[in-house]
Amino acid sequence: MKIIQITDIHMPSVKDENLYGVNPYQNLLKIIDSISKEKAIDCILITGDIAHKGEYESYILVDELFECVKIPVYWLQGNHDYSEVMLQVENKVKIKSNKSFIINKTKFVLLQTIMKDEDDLSKNKARGYLFNYEMKFLERELRDNNFEQCVVALHHPPVLSNSWMDRRILDNREEFILMIEQYPKVKIALYGHQHIEQEFEQNGITYIAAPPVAYHFNPDGEKFSLLENRSGYAIVEINNRGIKTEFKYL
Repeated sequence: MKIIQITDIHMPSVKDENLYGVNPYQNLLKIIDSISKEKAIDCILITGDIAHKGEYESYILVDELFECVKIPVYWLQGNHDYSEVMLQVENKVKIKSNKSFIINKTKFVLLQTIMKDEDDLSKNKARGYLFNYEMKFLERELRDNNFEQCVVALHHPPVLSNSWMDRRILDNREEFILMIEQYPKVKIALYGHQHIEQEFEQNGITYIAAPPVAYHFNPDGEKFSLLENRSGYAIVEINNRGIKTEFKYL
């Protein structure tokens, strides 16, 4: 099984708009060109923050860039995305929104971790949470016996980075980890939101965050700061020897 993880695209509504000196459209264009040279890719997972402001046009731009890609592409919601808009574009785009699917006996479960801001329901919080209905969905999917191994994907990080970014983490990460550790078939948890590359193994599960398509945070800074020229993606392979991760940069 060979997976491409792409995360935190932050696509504006127009091609030529820059964010912190980075052009997400051009970065994604280059990443897709790089991916096209890879062999035997089973699927591409986009782990949230597809759009920067949740605008309809942003999702259309992202989908258009993937038009030439012949392998399945899936996305899930990030805190910069809005489920209402993603539903509006669902029948207009090639990219799939399936929450559960199986490829070559590997099950993929895509989770929703977004919380609305109580003071303004039109906005999302930076922090994430897996509500009870989502945890029950995950448990039902993991109880099935129709797969050999499982990859769980979500937007918010379930593991610490030991940096200022941890205040934006998954609030109930301990509950999530306790759940997936009960099921030995879970091999990988993919996530984004940290805007850094990360790989961490614990109790047989490998936690992986690809580098962002857009701007890359500086994990060593005491507050918000960026690193230059760190846009990229991850190639994740599962084989008989275990998990192999390669972070690719533009």
